[in-house]
Amino acid sequence: MRKLFILFFFFWTINAFAKTHHVNNTASGSNNGTSWINAFLNLQNAIDSARNGDTIKVAAGIYRPIGYNFYKFFELKNGVIFLAGYSPATGDTTDASRNWVNFPVILSADFLNGTSADSLVVAKNVSALTVMDGFFIKDARWLGLRILNSTNVFLRNIIVQSNSSDVVTIVNSSPSFRNCVFADNSGETIINEAGSHSSFYNCVVTGNTSRNINQPVIVNTNAATTFVNCTIVNNNGVVFNGVGSGSATIRNCIFWNNKNDGRIEECDIVSPSQSLQVSHSITQTYYGTSSINSLLISMNPRFLNILSPAGPDNKYFTSDDGLQLSIPCSPALNTGDTLQQLSFQCPRMIMASGSIPILFDQHSQLIH
Repeated sequence: MRKLFILFFFFWTINAFAKTHHVNNTASGSNNGTSWINAFLNLQNAIDSARNGDTIKVAAGIYRPIGYNFYKFFELKNGVIFLAGYSPATGDTTDASRNWVNFPVILSADFLNGTSADSLVVAKNVSALTVMDGFFIKDARWLGLRILNSTNVFLRNIIVQSNSSDVVTIVNSSPSFRNCVFADNSGETIINEAGSHSSFYNCVVTGNTSRNINQPVIVNTNAATTFVNCTIVNNNGVVFNGVGSGSATIRNCIFWNNKNDGRIEECDIVSPSQSLQVSHSITQTYYGTSSINSLLISMNPRFLNILSPAGPDNKYFTSDDGLQLSIPCSPALNTGDTLQQLSFQCPRMIMASGSIPILFDQHSQLIH
């Protein structure tokens, strides 16, 4: 009983003294982070001040690591929640109008002086619930996002774009990505390795280019990973490559228009040595030795406009996004695994306003 009381008191203490830190690079007040008027000018100042249980809210703008140095980066703090998408003019104390599309928060490694940071965002030795929600991660020349020896890391509504080389690297960690976009990066885009157990729900992987023939866009090395309700299209390279021991589960996913060396469509999924479970998905090419079920091989998913994934407004998470299915022509309609949808409570792509795009029917279990 005494131990339970001590544990209760510990968590009550954390919640009772939790703080909210505000960041707005146009704030004109005292810049101590206590309100939108007095917001910190840089994200790093808020990170330095935050403690386990705190929340950091960031208004629209471009934020760079302080120091303009190759080795500077933003490090996620243990137990801190990072929320982006607030109006720089008014903020929003209730979170009701937080919108990461209309009020984009861009974490950029480009120092505007001809140099850029090697890494940009790092989560290291994180064990308490840590959330990053609504950010762009851009312009890193190596390791745009690195997660090392961490659990309970949740990344939501993140766009990882225009980075180079080993873009997202997961080492001995178990992060969860939901409603994220990995677009227009070069080199290996997602590396999951060294005993990691990563999961990707409702994610888009598009327009990424490997630097060499047969280099993977996604590589799972001696680790486990899960992809559910994901769309992986328009990439150049071996799209998914399982190496060494480990396992991969792929459900309700679409692989389409991926090319190796820009010439031929091949090798969407390559995993000859790992335990591989693939079902209720579309792929053009599949090479593996494990269980496959309910695959639609070379069945054109008939996207609204596969050449314009972000749509005419060039913004992901909006109703004109090109990777919606044509209704009623797509063979992917009503072919998803409903159990996966219900188990993960993960309808297809969520718009920034919190609603489902009008061309998606959450209840008909679309693959996309």
